[in-house]
Amino acid sequence: MKLRDAMIAWNPTWWTWLPGEMPPGSLKVGPFAGNRRWSTPYRMTDGGCCADTLTMSQAEAERETLVMFNTMVLRDGINPADAHRELWLIDEYRAAICVDTPPPDEVEE
Repeated sequence: MKLRDAMIAWNPTWWTWLPGEMPPGSLKVGPFAGNRRWSTPYRMTDGGCCADTLTMSQAEAERETLVMFNTMVLRDGINPADAHRELWLIDEYRAAICVDTPPPDEVEE
């Protein structure tokens, strides 16, 4: 899935959980087009829902996925293996990481 077609949604670990929301540390990548109600239980979103994403070059979109990974993991406390598993669904993320980075099913939690 291309970054412009995806929505990345997560709840930081420091977020105060509210009823109806996914627990802190939750993360999901899904489609941006069509029914986006799946993202309602998340507080943070990125990807195709951001206007800048729609006009990014391939190189800019690849860099953006690495910035997202860094932000989610270092600022928001998302488990790195979870971030890698979900962002693996984004074409630009796979293009941006080292070619010998193992796919999510080979990464230890």
